[in-house]
Amino acid sequence: MRLFIAEKPSVAKAISESLGIVKRDKGFITCKNGDLVTWCVGHVLEQAEPDAYTSDDIPKTKSGKKLWREEDLPIIPEKWLLEVKKETKDQVKVIQSLLKQASVVINAGDPDREGQLLIDEVLDYFHFKGETLRYWASAQDEASVQKALSALKPNKAFEKFGLAARARSKADWLYGMNLSRAYTLASKRTGAPVLLSVGRVQSAVLNLIVTRDKQIKNFRPKNYFRIIAEINHKNGSFIASWKPTEEQNGLDEENRLLDEKIADALLAKIQNKTGEITSFEEKAGKLEPPLCLDLGSLQIKANAKYGFSSEEVLNICQSLYEIHKLTSYPRSDCGYLPEDQFKEAPEVLSSLSKNYPALSSLIAKANTALKSKVWNDKKITAHHGIIPTKKIGDLSQLSDKEIKIYDLICRTYLAQFFSAQTFQNTKIDISISEEKFTAQGKTITSKGWTEILSTEKEENSKEGEEDKEQTLPKVAQNDPILCQKSEKKSLQTKPPRPFTEGTVISAMINVHKFIDDPKQQKILKDGEGIGTPATRASILSELKKKEYIEEKGKNLLSTKLGQELIDCLNPKIKSPVMTAVFERFLKQIEDGSMTEEAFITLSSKEVTLEVARLKDPKINLHITAPSPKITGKISSKYKCPKCRSPLSRRASKNKKGTYWWGCTNYPTCKETFFDEKGKPVAPKKKA
Repeated sequence: MRLFIAEKPSVAKAISESLGIVKRDKGFITCKNGDLVTWCVGHVLEQAEPDAYTSDDIPKTKSGKKLWREEDLPIIPEKWLLEVKKETKDQVKVIQSLLKQASVVINAGDPDREGQLLIDEVLDYFHFKGETLRYWASAQDEASVQKALSALKPNKAFEKFGLAARARSKADWLYGMNLSRAYTLASKRTGAPVLLSVGRVQSAVLNLIVTRDKQIKNFRPKNYFRIIAEINHKNGSFIASWKPTEEQNGLDEENRLLDEKIADALLAKIQNKTGEITSFEEKAGKLEPPLCLDLGSLQIKANAKYGFSSEEVLNICQSLYEIHKLTSYPRSDCGYLPEDQFKEAPEVLSSLSKNYPALSSLIAKANTALKSKVWNDKKITAHHGIIPTKKIGDLSQLSDKEIKIYDLICRTYLAQFFSAQTFQNTKIDISISEEKFTAQGKTITSKGWTEILSTEKEENSKEGEEDKEQTLPKVAQNDPILCQKSEKKSLQTKPPRPFTEGTVISAMINVHKFIDDPKQQKILKDGEGIGTPATRASILSELKKKEYIEEKGKNLLSTKLGQELIDCLNPKIKSPVMTAVFERFLKQIEDGSMTEEAFITLSSKEVTLEVARLKDPKINLHITAPSPKITGKISSKYKCPKCRSPLSRRASKNKKGTYWWGCTNYPTCKETFFDEKGKPVAPKKKA
């Protein structure tokens, strides 16, 4: 019997529908040809906790966890252990049972490292020894599935992808588990009872935010002047900006004019003076429609436009995909689409017109014969861009936020069937009293796809932007002109903007822009930055939960604790260069020039050195314990019997719907109480 194991239910559904479904059972599907199809739900196994590798003689906390002690560090497993995730144990039992019956297993994980690993590790966990094949598809449309089913290959040809993913998982465990303990224990020596969390991606993201906040705090504004002239030509008037020469005095390193006396002298020099056109350029240009949205670009756009958090966008996308079935798989890092799906466009747009009448008039203008750059099999990674499906749905069942996200997805897809925006760029160079001026203009000749979708606007408006959008008259070289009016604009340099959820996601994707080394830059640029589409939102959520960052309006700001942690971290640990180094080694594991064991040995040595450094009693981390936020409703009725401070009723983080009471004078007073019908009740003393 052949058994397909898919990475997720949706892939299992696509495969089984292509093979022909006979029967659906709990956790698997029987197909017409006798094949069985089952599925994982992402990773169903996880790395064991450090307690699994340490001595049973270590004292335990009240919760049964072993105490953290410096003498037990570093924890370097000799034999790595995996455990079944609690939330997936029922599905794992189904897979285990089916594996006992199977003679051939087809790994239908996503076509990337993690997809390879999460099926391979299940086969290893249950010691499957039969034949293993690989199903490799980036899309779930019928043509893509049929193509993949007819091209199954030996799984061994892909196993190095899985080895690279497993090596990454082990190395992240080594750094995260050991260094979180080591930094926490080192901070306790200075009297700060704070649990510190350290991780390759998490620490790099926090460092980006802390660095930006420090740049803003340390920013000192600088006054400067911009000289503009209103130019009169026989065919019309326009605005031009002064362009200093290299020899010009009074400029800073960015060619900004700082000296007001020079600015005043320039005005006197050009006011009511004649000059001439030294050059005139006119160039046709066009702007093609953007790629379809991937999760990152959708999170960035939705945060900028609606203020949605990255986690909120992910959850909405999951709802549109899983519950409403109106959009495709959301956790994608790619905006391209499979070429086979191009022929489905008329059907998709027909369904979209019925689902979303607000776009009907624009859909009627779409030209499905137009094939934009988005259709490109060679550019697709594990998943294609997020697009509307062919399902006829009921938008009245969607929330307002779901409609907003659906609208962004639909408009970007629809834009693929509109022509490019076309325009004329014009540039005029002028000489007045031996001073150079430039005017730039832009005239839209055809809106094209921008009729339905706004163009991307730069986050920071650039000086001179107003010149670029003006319509310039026709002129010729040597034409005479008159400076009929001139003005000095007094401006001030601005600090960098604080990060928002959207701009942090963008920074994670484009983290190569934040490092200087060209080689490491290229590795990060060619990869997917730091984090993945599936993890970036959760990384930000974790940083908030740990109170390393906080939201203020739309902005994400680092807290005092977050800043102190970054200040005491080893520069190597908080730098995105660490991800570039990881990626270089992982590619070597993929091509066979490095073994998984060699990479883990290198990582273990780095961890051991850092742990040894932190064990030095001379190390002072300067972490001050934050005052925990008082959550829940503070009672005016109930007082702490020990210190007489008010009590606060709080929701349990571990058990939904349950509550407990705590003293608001924490951490000075650590009294806690059970909740019984909304009243604090002291724990019963043991007899």
